[in-house]
Amino acid sequence: MARIAVFDTDYSSIRTISEALKGEGHEVVTNIIPVIVHDQMVMKPVTDPISLITRTLSFHVVDGEAVRRVPDLFIIDFLNLDGENIMDMLKQIRSTQNAPVIALSHKAPGIDRRRLLEFYGTHYIPKPFNVWDVVERTEAFLGITC
Repeated sequence: MARIAVFDTDYSSIRTISEALKGEGHEVVTNIIPVIVHDQMVMKPVTDPISLITRTLSFHVVDGEAVRRVPDLFIIDFLNLDGENIMDMLKQIRSTQNAPVIALSHKAPGIDRRRLLEFYGTHYIPKPFNVWDVVERTEAFLGITC
């Protein structure tokens, strides 16, 4: 199926969306990394836009060859992760400039949903969200029908 990047600052949102998408057969990449704090491993979100994009688009060795697997779709927490900056960066990278984006965020007066759709080609889903609505819209963007 598809490779989907899920970027959020809320671990429970990332986990809920990731598990639902994996259950539908998708590969999911997140911005959560393991970090050692006081001799214990904790999961921490990467929030810096440059680190996030670099980490997501880095090469991986598969069968002795460097391979870059670009996500087919991005789901981004628009406000908490500086989503506008991330989407601007994605539009400047040849391999991601046409990738669809779904923006997640709590309702906020500063979000212009029309601009998101027209300029970034994205869809906005307000929090709290129904995870199956996110899965349905994700698959609709990818052209997958149930």
